[in-house]
Amino acid sequence: MRFDSSFPFNAMGIGGVIGGGIARACFIEPVKSLVGEQPCGNAVYKLGAGTHIPPGLVSCVGDGIKEFEADPAFGMVSSVLKPNTPKAKTGFVEEKPTPAFQGQGKKYSFLWQVAGSWFFSAVLLLLLCWPAKAQGVWDLLPYRVELWVAVPSGEPWAQPVLNECLQHLQEDVDRWIGPVWNYELRLVEPKIAARLVRGEPWSREVWPEHWTQVEHPDKAIVVTLTRDDLGFFRLSAQELDLRSQSWGPKIVRQIGGSHLLAEGLFEAVCEAFCPIARLVSLDLEAKTAQLRVRGGGLELPTASLRLNFPGQVYRIFVRYNDRLGRATRIQDIPFSYLLAEKTEGAVISAKLISAFRSPLSARRRGRVEQLLVATRAYLPATRLVCRDRAEPDRPLRAYWVYRQSVEGKETTLVGTTDDNGSILVPNTGEGLIVLWVKNGQVPLARLPVVPGAEEEVVAHLPRDDERLEAEAFVLGLQEELLDLVTRRQILLTRAEWYLRAGQRDRARQMLEELRSLQTLDDFRRYLLLNRKRLIASDPLAQKRIDQMFSKTEELLRAYLDPQPIETLAAKLRGP
Repeated sequence: MRFDSSFPFNAMGIGGVIGGGIARACFIEPVKSLVGEQPCGNAVYKLGAGTHIPPGLVSCVGDGIKEFEADPAFGMVSSVLKPNTPKAKTGFVEEKPTPAFQGQGKKYSFLWQVAGSWFFSAVLLLLLCWPAKAQGVWDLLPYRVELWVAVPSGEPWAQPVLNECLQHLQEDVDRWIGPVWNYELRLVEPKIAARLVRGEPWSREVWPEHWTQVEHPDKAIVVTLTRDDLGFFRLSAQELDLRSQSWGPKIVRQIGGSHLLAEGLFEAVCEAFCPIARLVSLDLEAKTAQLRVRGGGLELPTASLRLNFPGQVYRIFVRYNDRLGRATRIQDIPFSYLLAEKTEGAVISAKLISAFRSPLSARRRGRVEQLLVATRAYLPATRLVCRDRAEPDRPLRAYWVYRQSVEGKETTLVGTTDDNGSILVPNTGEGLIVLWVKNGQVPLARLPVVPGAEEEVVAHLPRDDERLEAEAFVLGLQEELLDLVTRRQILLTRAEWYLRAGQRDRARQMLEELRSLQTLDDFRRYLLLNRKRLIASDPLAQKRIDQMFSKTEELLRAYLDPQPIETLAAKLRGP
C-alpha cells in the first residue's frame, strides 16, 4: 500500500509518519528476495531470506498473523510468520490493494498512519524493556525435536512392531510432554539404519542436509531397535544437540516382550533428552552464574521430562558462526561445568567449576555463542587419560589420582595411571567431582569431571618427571644437610666445653674434625651441578625446579655458616 503524504497531520500523524517510514524502510523493502508467496484476500505473504524481527515487533505487521516461532538460539523471529489461512506460506506481510480497493488511498493512508503510530510506540516500548521481553520469549520457546527410528531392514517383525511403537510414542509425547516439544517422527533410511543397528555411530558425513543449515532443529534423538533369537528387544536412544553438534548419553534398554516396548521406548527417549540453557549473568570472582533454561516457562503435564533441578550439570560449548549464522567452529571447553544449585521457574542459580580461570566470558562477542547443554552420568566409569602437554603421544605413567567432592576438602585415592597413562574413575553417583593429579608431592592439575558422563576424557598435563627427580634430589640433599648440621653442632658444643675446662688439645681435635666436614662451598658446587642437569621441557615444571633449588640454597646459607668455626679457631689461637 502506498503512503499518501498529502494526508493532514493530526495527533497520531508524527508517529504514523515516523513509524510507517521505519516499518517500510527497515522491514518491508529489504525483504524482496522471496522464497514463496501466496495471495490471501488482499494480502501477499512474503518471506525475506535471513530477515530477523524482534519478538516485540511481530504484532505490528498486520491482523493476518496469529503466531510465530523464534530463532533457536536467541528468540528472534527467523522464518515463521503464519497467516490466518492454512494455504498461505510463512513470511512477512505486505498489503497490496486489489482493483476493488483502488481509489480509497486516503482511507488506507489513514489506516497506515494508525499502524505506523502503533508501530512507533511499540518500538519505544521495546527499547525500554527489550532484555526482559527477549528473555521471556526464550522461556516459552519449545524445543524443535526430530525423533529418528532405525530398525533392521528385511526383518518380518520390524514393520508391525515399528508401526505400533510409533503410534504409542506419538500419543505419549503429546500426552506427557505436551507444549515443550514441537517434534517430527522420521525413519532412518535403510543404508544408514544398517550401520546404526550394528552399533556404529551416525557419522557427520551422512547427516541429513538440513541438520547443517541455518534453520536446523534443536535436537535429533536417534532410536535403534533390534531383536535377538530369543525374542528379546534391545533399544537405544541417543540425542544429538545440533546447536553444539554434540552427542549426549546413549540410553540402552533390554525389553522382554513387545507389549513393554512402547513404554520402554518413551522412557528411553525422555532420559536421552538433554535441556539447554543460556547464560544471563556471570560473576567470575565469585564463580557464580545465572542461567535460564529453554522452555522453562512452559508447563509440563507430568514429571516425565525434567528441564531443571538442583544438581543438574551443564557442559560448556563455544560456537563460532559466519555472517549467515552457520557454524564455522565449535569448541567443547574441557573440564568446565556449571552446577545448578537453586532453581526457580526457568531461572537457575549455578556455580562455575572449571580447571581454568575464565572458561566463560561475561560479555557477548559478535558471532560467538556460549552454549550450555545438560549432561548426566550413565556409564559405570570414565577413563581418565593423562598425556604430556609438550608431546601429546607420550603417556604420563605412575601419576597419582585423587578424587574430591565439589564442596568437600578431603581427598580419596583412586590409584595411579598405568603404562598408557590412564585410570578408570568409577561412577559412584556423586555427579560432578574434582580429580587431583599429582606426581610426587606436587599437584599438577585440578580436573572437574562427571564420572560416567563420557567414556574417556583426555588431560594434557606438564610432564613432571624432571621435577620429580629434582624433588628426590633435593629431599636427599636436605637429609644430608640435616645430618651435617647435627654433627657440626655436636662438635662445636664439645669444643666449647673443652675450652671452658682448659683442655685446649681436645678442643683443637674437635676443630680439626669440624674442618674435615663438608663446607658450604662443597654443597653449592654439588647443587649447581645437578641444577644444570635437571632441565624440564615444560616451563611450569622448570619454574618449580628452580624454586626448589633456590629454597635449598637458602637453607645451605642459613645452616652452614662458616663463622662459628672461625670464631672457635680464633679462641684457640688466643692466650
